[in-house]
Amino acid sequence: RLLRSQIEHPLTNVRQIVSRQRSIGELLSNFMLREEIREELTSVLDLERLMTKITYGTASARELRAIAQTIAVLPRVKEMLSGTESEELEAIWKDIDELTDVHDIISRAIVDTPPFQVREGGMIREGYDSRVDELRSIMDNAGAYINGIQEREREETGIKNLKIANNKVFGYYIEVTKSYLELVPDTY
Repeated sequence: RLLRSQIEHPLTNVRQIVSRQRSIGELLSNFMLREEIREELTSVLDLERLMTKITYGTASARELRAIAQTIAVLPRVKEMLSGTESEELEAIWKDIDELTDVHDIISRAIVDTPPFQVREGGMIREGYDSRVDELRSIMDNAGAYINGIQEREREETGIKNLKIANNKVFGYYIEVTKSYLELVPDTY
């Protein structure tokens, strides 16, 4: 996109043209630097597209990890450019924000290999958020959790044969025989 933009809108200011030529000349004369930068940039993904997805709330966990992968390149590229002498390359390395805070949040929050879709679950790293961990535990131990609720309701209501059941039509429901009908709380 940048190359296309620069071709469609070429520089017209002589000072800027000469500055760009110097930076290109420096990269052309330093084969090792050029190749190291090229190698680092091969893992850089389309940040503009990824950021658009985040802005519209359609980014997946894999795309968030892709952003972290791209951000991880920034410190190394900045370090490589730090020894350059041309005005334009110096300005570039000074302006690079390493985005370590964003990288840190994504790395702490999202598992290394997240699922393709959010609805599959399992994208938030264990230990990142205590509430998510609690809900995950409930989901993983649903039978024991439901049995715990059933026992608690039996004790609170005094209904010995109270059962919590589940079906596809109603979901979870509480079942009480008619002989205990007078013990059923109004909250049911």
